Amino acid sequence: MNLQAIGRLIAEQRRAKGLTLTQLASRAEVGRSTVAALEAGKLSELGLQRVSRLCAAVDLVLDVRPVELKEPLMAHRHLSEIAGRELTKAAIDDIITRGNIGTWRKLVQAVNTDTTGRVAR
Repeated sequence: MNLQAIGRLIAEQRRAKGLTLTQLASRAEVGRSTVAALEAGKLSELGLQRVSRLCAAVDLVLDVRPVELKEPLMAHRHLSEIAGRELTKAAIDDIITRGNIGTWRKLVQAVNTDTTGRVAR
């Protein structure tokens, strides 16, 4: 979730609670123009403390936890091709952190059979 999405949620909650921009700003101890800019999606950064205070003021909860993906971010097609091809640090990291036992085994096979010298053992 990004700051623009948080701003939209805060705006929805503020309206549902019947609060004005000024009232919300006062409760969260931020400027009225800050709230207006956040709700309009015009801020690129606000700071965790301010965002937290704004969320609390409209009864929203900030939840911080590791990302849990149902599947890897990138396809692991490179493991079925020539060993070492596209075996980048990012691909290896993705396989280790988001792959399953099958993709881990393919990674080990690819590393063990690499003849290009690009993969250190």
